Amino acid sequence: MQNLPYSYHTFLFPFIWKTENDDTIGKFISLLDTDNWKEQIYGTEGVFPKNDQEEYIPDYAVYQYFTEPARNLIFGMGKDNYMRLFHYNHKGKPWGSKENGDEIGYYVITKKEEVFRLVINNIKLNIYESGTAILAFELENWDARDIEKVNLINEYGRRVIFPFLSPGTTVLTADKIEIIVDGEPIASENFLATSRELEEDFTRVRDNKMSILYIMDPIIDLLDGGKKEKDEGNITSNPNKRGFKIQSLIDDRMFVCCAVTDSSFVDYVRGDYRDGSYRYIRDCDKSHQEFDENLNYVNHTASNDLYRLLFIEKDCTCNSGVMRKEILKRCIYDRFINWGTIHGVCHHSIICVSSGKHVIDAFLTEYVEIAKIALLQRGTITKLSTEAARISDRIDSGDKKGLEEIEALQKTYVKTQSQILLFEVTAQEQGVDLFNMLKNELYIKENKEELDEQMNNLRDVANIRNDRLEREADKLLDRKLAILSVLALIIGVFEVAPIILDPYPSWQKMIVAVVAALFGLFLVLYLASKKNRGNNR
Repeated sequence: MQNLPYSYHTFLFPFIWKTENDDTIGKFISLLDTDNWKEQIYGTEGVFPKNDQEEYIPDYAVYQYFTEPARNLIFGMGKDNYMRLFHYNHKGKPWGSKENGDEIGYYVITKKEEVFRLVINNIKLNIYESGTAILAFELENWDARDIEKVNLINEYGRRVIFPFLSPGTTVLTADKIEIIVDGEPIASENFLATSRELEEDFTRVRDNKMSILYIMDPIIDLLDGGKKEKDEGNITSNPNKRGFKIQSLIDDRMFVCCAVTDSSFVDYVRGDYRDGSYRYIRDCDKSHQEFDENLNYVNHTASNDLYRLLFIEKDCTCNSGVMRKEILKRCIYDRFINWGTIHGVCHHSIICVSSGKHVIDAFLTEYVEIAKIALLQRGTITKLSTEAARISDRIDSGDKKGLEEIEALQKTYVKTQSQILLFEVTAQEQGVDLFNMLKNELYIKENKEELDEQMNNLRDVANIRNDRLEREADKLLDRKLAILSVLALIIGVFEVAPIILDPYPSWQKMIVAVVAALFGLFLVLYLASKKNRGNNR
């Protein structure tokens, strides 16, 4: 399939834009580089803009594929409009097509002597009202037509930060990542240079650039147009720098959606169906041996190669054949393997290997959107869990504002459950299967159960605190009423006593007045304490 890219790579970077309580979606959007980011507005439900055939046909297919709640997360449709979609068009020009000979942009990955120039098909930004967002790089590999090269592209192209610091070298990251348009780099990250600077002056580089929460420059520069700290409205990942703060929702890697147009690889991992399994399962068993037509022993590595492609590893780190078999059975979706197509899902990626163009097209549109929704769910749960933990700390410290924050968080969670934490996004069987596999690999069910427990605990704490505050308010009111009653009684005694006791000497009048006042005070306090004991039961 030389007339098509050998592989397609969509790197998804989920992040938090709402890191402060007063951050709003409007404020974040106002900081975007408006010269290049253009919003795609679909309007009301079921009404598409009058776009051209190239855009309308895939949008139409996606619309039909998903349920109505899922469409709102993909297109930002409906009255709520809690997702807003932006496309990055450099200087207002859409990305060209290599097939049509247009001027094109490149996502360039350099690692030692290897240079991978991936054609940029699109760069998209989904911004969600929940406080999260997903930046998507949609890329095409036309040149490196080898499955091993695909692995390297995924490994080095997805890293947004050093997984660990190794001054002077770049072990797992690319040496450099550049975004090039019209022959000029518009954003770049030189990991190798930074690593060497760390070796020369660790403290300076650590303080000025390599914060714990660092995100590579191409992401930040694309968002705000390359503004610096001194500029108004800059975006940053450094908590010690001035600017609008964002945080990564995952680790040091972007999530990878990769489609490979290589039918021979499917044939290789499939082999022949024997003993109730395909080759990629059979050769996990070290005792298994296969022989060619000349009875020579064949050392198949199908399970290793498929595992490395799915988990994006240069060398298979799972050297237990038993465990590798269990993982591949769980993560490989071989529903269409006899038609030359396999899919795979893990917590790092979703992959497809097929020679069918319609299969690849469906993967790039529908299945990538499924991955976005799953990542959104995971990220939103993580964000809410972090917020719940923060509020619980404030409750423990006796901050009354925490009760209001719990109520606000509960409302947000209810809204999130109906808008984002969807249990189904499509009625199509293969879509249902892959979505469930993704949720399983991303531990969404387990994390949601933990979040539910956190929210229940917060609600219990809030109820206890509210009951206590109500009792304290009742006590305070009782005290005030008691004081007022005593004052009224004393005033009454001193007003009436002279009339009643007029015949008696003055000292007797005073004794009677004092005794009456003390008796009234005792009576009021007794009644108040009795009421308080009733409240405490």
